[in-house]
Amino acid sequence: MNHSLGHIMDLPDEMIIKIWNNLNNIDVLYSFVGVNKRFDKLVRDLFYTRSIQLAKKDSKTNKYCALPDLIIDRSCLNILPQIHQYIECLILEPISTERILLSTMYPRLHKLIFTKINTDFVLHHFTGPTCPAEFVEPVLQHFLPRVEPVLDPAIPAASVFLRIIV
Repeated sequence: MNHSLGHIMDLPDEMIIKIWNNLNNIDVLYSFVGVNKRFDKLVRDLFYTRSIQLAKKDSKTNKYCALPDLIIDRSCLNILPQIHQYIECLILEPISTERILLSTMYPRLHKLIFTKINTDFVLHHFTGPTCPAEFVEPVLQHFLPRVEPVLDPAIPAASVFLRIIV
């Protein structure tokens, strides 16, 4: 492995960035934060830290799914706290939302995108006394849910989202 790392280290910054630009930003962050000072400096570029997608799109079904716990754990414990001041947009899936939102403060966060949510998720996470929405409310300017069909027909989706906005 050191042999491969030596070859990567010999590349100029511009070449490394061109390679990284072909990867998902969370893959770049997960793979290169903490490797060395040079990579730490490169991965802190706004291109990789401004908008972070913490969900994976399944190539077969074209649906979003959760990232492995190992990636979410490292992201919440090590990566997000190091770059939180640069993050303007988070793209999340329901399973890890609370862990990610509560892992650190996001002073520049103004866009929150959910890959798939349902009424139960919205009611649990964005209404009530422990909702993380209070955590981001002062700076959140865009809320872009991709809503799955409503599970409870007694609660219309429009009324659920009105509870969030109000």
